Amino acid sequence: MLVSYKLLKEIVDFPNDVTPFDIADKLTFHGVEVEEVIPLAQATNLTTGKIISCEKHPDSDHLHLLEVDCGEHGIYNIVCGAPNARKDLKVIVALPGADLKAKGLVIKPTKIAGYESNGMCCSLSELGVNEELLSEAQKNGIEELPEDTELGNDDVLGLLGLDDTILNLNILANRPDLSSVLGIARELSAIYSCSYKKIENIQVEKDNKIKVTSLTPKCLSFGLLEVETDGKIVESPAKLKQYLIALGYRPISLAVDLGNFMMAITGQPYHFYDLDKVKSLNGHNEFVVKDDFEGELETLADKNVKVEKGDIVVTDGITPMCLGGVMGLKNVETELTSTHFAIEAANFSYVQVRHTVKRTGLVSDSAQRFIKKVNPQLIEDSLLMLATVYKSIDPSFTVKSYSLYDEQETPNRLLPFSLESANHRLGGKFTHDEVAKIFKDLRFVWEDDKVLVPVDRPDIKEQADLEEEIFRYSDPSCLDNTLDKLPLTSGRRTAKQELVRKVREYLIANGLYEVVSYTLIDEKLDRSYRIFNEKEPSIRIGNPMTADHEYVRS
Repeated sequence: MLVSYKLLKEIVDFPNDVTPFDIADKLTFHGVEVEEVIPLAQATNLTTGKIISCEKHPDSDHLHLLEVDCGEHGIYNIVCGAPNARKDLKVIVALPGADLKAKGLVIKPTKIAGYESNGMCCSLSELGVNEELLSEAQKNGIEELPEDTELGNDDVLGLLGLDDTILNLNILANRPDLSSVLGIARELSAIYSCSYKKIENIQVEKDNKIKVTSLTPKCLSFGLLEVETDGKIVESPAKLKQYLIALGYRPISLAVDLGNFMMAITGQPYHFYDLDKVKSLNGHNEFVVKDDFEGELETLADKNVKVEKGDIVVTDGITPMCLGGVMGLKNVETELTSTHFAIEAANFSYVQVRHTVKRTGLVSDSAQRFIKKVNPQLIEDSLLMLATVYKSIDPSFTVKSYSLYDEQETPNRLLPFSLESANHRLGGKFTHDEVAKIFKDLRFVWEDDKVLVPVDRPDIKEQADLEEEIFRYSDPSCLDNTLDKLPLTSGRRTAKQELVRKVREYLIANGLYEVVSYTLIDEKLDRSYRIFNEKEPSIRIGNPMTADHEYVRS
């Protein structure tokens, strides 16, 4: 999972001197593996300029002869092959001496096709940005800067939001709460004993004007916001686009961008439906989750897939609208001009989503998150958080109704805890105050012999989990490294183990050989092994990998 250092700094009130490498070290030694710490872009000696003259090269069909005004740096003659080079365009200029580390290129004054070139007009990929995150226009040409860009600005990476460092994290299955930027921010706020910013969500009452329900146990939670806008096309703010690129997403449109960004922030996948395209039996919008549909569907990826019984499908009662947890369908796709749409946040069976992805070959970020499990207790907060951010960007955004289907069991968040037992297991001498501080940083509420765990920590289920948190957030010097507290026991075999040993030694002493074989065998071997239990039925594997591994040996 990719996490932006700049974004973390906006959320967490770190001490002033904290660097990305400090964060990586802290996370690693608190049990969160950091695989890489990499700059988002790498380039030196850059500035901004304006093309004041653009002429075609007399001996080339694709080269241009440019004069570029770089403000205080002066005017540079540059030979450029980009198809979008034109007069009055504001551009990124790599001055002589610039080191474009991503391309292994150092810019020097040179001659290109007989003409002097004293610099280079750059694309984002030449600064190190992953090409997969760029539009076709950005891939095929130089970057076009806004018209109000100041000439001669040397902080080009800062101007474009590329002065960022990315932490590539390997999140283990036992910590699903860390599969989001907010989860990492909470972890770091506990590590550094500092606060983190919270979004004040807009308030929406559940009115269930749109009926939402599920006819399958594979979906026990389904939230839906009905929203409207004035239909004007609102472009994603530059800052949102910059963070999307940092998090590994390509900016597309406001709705798609916000869905991806808020999924990265909260860990909850979202899906958008154009309600003007949704039809229902009773004439009203209706959302019903099923798992008994069979047929072929066209997905948003322009791919037709065969849906089988068992696959989760969101329908309008009859017609499928989304392959639940995997991908939306074309028939209710939102467009740039959509004014009346629904935003879904649901929880789907991770087992079924994994089976559907494996069979259909459809891969999406949403599916990958559901496969790793999504916390069903955070659906409402996640929906309202997205609505709050959407409203801050598009003032015409209005929530018309909010529907929620929720049949999830409420987990037990009040756990018994004994400090004496914790010290015994950890081999430590932790005081009440030391443990109280750790629990406070983790937002756990400890009273008497009970600890109330936050709803976003589904991994904390018992005393041992609480002890693990004490261990992770403590100085190792607090632990006693001697074996004094280890109980002394004399080892011996059980009666059954002793009997097996005697039989084995007796048989070997009488000339027999002991055989250790594979657990899974074929049918012929299964019959030949049955000496003492011929009438006992064989156990056959339902989905054997090969015919030679079909039966469990007796």
